[in-house]
Amino acid sequence: MGDFMNKAGKVAKYAADKTGDVVEIGRCKAKITSRKSEITDLQKKIGAYYYDAYRATGETDPKVEDHLKAIEEAEKKIEELEESIKNVKNGK
Repeated sequence: MGDFMNKAGKVAKYAADKTGDVVEIGRCKAKITSRKSEITDLQKKIGAYYYDAYRATGETDPKVEDHLKAIEEAEKKIEELEESIKNVKNGK
């Protein structure tokens, strides 16, 4: 019976260690996700800065010019769709 209790104790310790590992891995993954979100937010801010500079001056790095023009086209389409919504609401 002592051997059984010894084995049961080892299994319980192993399970507790593994549970602790799972919890620690979960914490680390949550922190990684949070940091990745921070990076994404900062990248958006950088992009917004350059986009605002482009709109103000019309000048930009040729490597991003196509992307900036695509944003302008998307903004025009949004304006058209918003106008369509107004028309529908006003019964036109």
